[in-house]
Amino acid sequence: MFLEALFTPTEIKMFSKRLGALKLLFRGASYSEIDEKLHLTPTTINKMSNIIHRADDSFRRLLAKFS
Repeated sequence: MFLEALFTPTEIKMFSKRLGALKLLFRGASYSEIDEKLHLTPTTINKMSNIIHRADDSFRRLLAKFS
């Protein structure tokens, strides 16, 4: 797998969780819901929230496709 050549298993897991947080935030999930499902810290969830708030239209369209 391509990602396994570049990242450790832990990095792949965290990347997946962050993508999941982006998806859930885009759908309107609360921080507590995301923490419950993905076991992420409020700091990490907040970073993902900031990414969405600063995102341009093309990034938002991409998120909409995955949500």
